[in-house]
This record gives sequence, C-alpha cells and structure tokens, in this order.
Amino acid sequence: MASIRDVAKLAQVAPSTVSLVLNNKGYVSEASRKKVLDAIEKLNYVPNELARNLYRNCTNIIGVVVPDIAHPFFGAFIRFLEVALYKHNYKIMVCSTIERENAEHELVDMLRRQMIDGIIMGCHSLEVDLYDNVNKPIVAFDRIINN
Repeated sequence: MASIRDVAKLAQVAPSTVSLVLNNKGYVSEASRKKVLDAIEKLNYVPNELARNLYRNCTNIIGVVVPDIAHPFFGAFIRFLEVALYKHNYKIMVCSTIERENAEHELVDMLRRQMIDGIIMGCHSLEVDLYDNVNKPIVAFDRIINN
C-alpha cells in the first residue's frame, strides 16, 4: 500500500504538499496539484484513516448500545440513526448487550481510548458512575447519566 511519502516522491514534491492537496487546504500551484493527483492515481493511494484520525483526534464513529438489535423498536431506531448520522459524516458501531454483561463497559472503554467519538446508549447494565470520567459526548435515552 502506497504511503504519502511514496506519492510525494513520485510527484517530486514534499509530503506536506501532498497533505495540502489531500486536505484541499493552503496554496498549491496547479502544476504541483496535478503532479500529486497523477501520482495518487498511479499508485492507487488511499489515505490512512487511522493516521488521519490520530492527527484530527476524532474517528467519526459513534458507538450505539442497545439491548437487542432484533427488537423492532431498536432495529428501526438504529436504521434511522445511521441515516441521520451519515448526513453529518459519522458512521455507527452497534453493540448489543444481549447475552453480554460487559458490552457497555467495553464501549465506554473504547470511548476513553478515543476509538470512538461518542456513545448513544439505549440500555444500562452497569452503574452510572462508569461514565463519570468520560470527556466525550454520551446521549442516553433511558436515564440521566450525569450533568
């Protein structure tokens, strides 16, 4: 898999120039932009989403916890939630707590490790104090978690 440095080398520009082209920021001459875009196409370059997320400090992923995705209410809820969040460039990771005691704990842990940008909770199997030291958004629709 090609890296940003490979693209820069082929285009004979600095990696920062490739970054500017990819992010459509800053000034890049049309000649340099064309060289970078040609190199991207030739190398089939795909930006590394993990590296991009580390730099931006966000993943654009929202964790959704429901008791059972087969339940008609939660199935419909997930469907409409996914459509709504996609319009804002977010994807969802759905976790069902059915037959899993630690699903809620795992998702909160992922949130703390910054693997997801927020949680939408539809069930709570653990104590509310689990959420006390989380500094990212949490939306709960079955109880009040904290302030």
